[in-house]
Amino acid sequence: MEKDPPDKAEVGRLKACINDLTGLLALPAIWASHEPQQIVAALLDVLMAVLRLDAAGAEIKDPAGGTPISMTRLVRAENPNAKQVLIDRALSNWLSQELRGSYVVSKQSASDLSIIFLRLGWQNELGWICAACDRADFPTEIDRLLLSAATNQAAIALQEARLWSEQRRVARELDEKVAERTRELQELKDQLQRENVMLREQVDEASMFEEIVGTAPVLRLVLSRVAKVAPT
Repeated sequence: MEKDPPDKAEVGRLKACINDLTGLLALPAIWASHEPQQIVAALLDVLMAVLRLDAAGAEIKDPAGGTPISMTRLVRAENPNAKQVLIDRALSNWLSQELRGSYVVSKQSASDLSIIFLRLGWQNELGWICAACDRADFPTEIDRLLLSAATNQAAIALQEARLWSEQRRVARELDEKVAERTRELQELKDQLQRENVMLREQVDEASMFEEIVGTAPVLRLVLSRVAKVAPT
């Protein structure tokens, strides 16, 4: 019995998926030495283009406890604020859950908008990203695969960016300490040089005085008498 020929459309989708997946797996190399804000911006642009999203957003936590990095991308629409409101509402509901899954889909029946949330890091320690689309079949298995791949690559890049930032901070602090120590040593050197100059001047004055006294017997006699009566 002959097998049915593969569906051309399905083959095309699989080929496109492989190409997209290959591109996503190469992102960390492209993002090397980039700042977290640059990584997030590029990630959202890639997701919008690859998955044909209506909106994408992300929030990256600051490891030092500062203000997180928040970004949103929206396609041109008649009422973009309405989509933003739906995303914000779904996000609020997701964040309010004590045990948030790493992969949650929120279906907005009013606008037929599907919103998917994915956390960055094992324990959500890096932040989260979301993708929204009004396609009826969103997210498909391919969408899920590409989103998971993109999230994992972003997490890797952000971890490396944090390590790189920490290394630069340590190097900067070390440079500051070295510069401070160099200034202290230079000040000590300058002080020793000044003291050496003063000592040399005193030695020169004493040597000159001895030479003068040595050539004048009368002065030597006067000084010896002064030494006898001077208090000790």
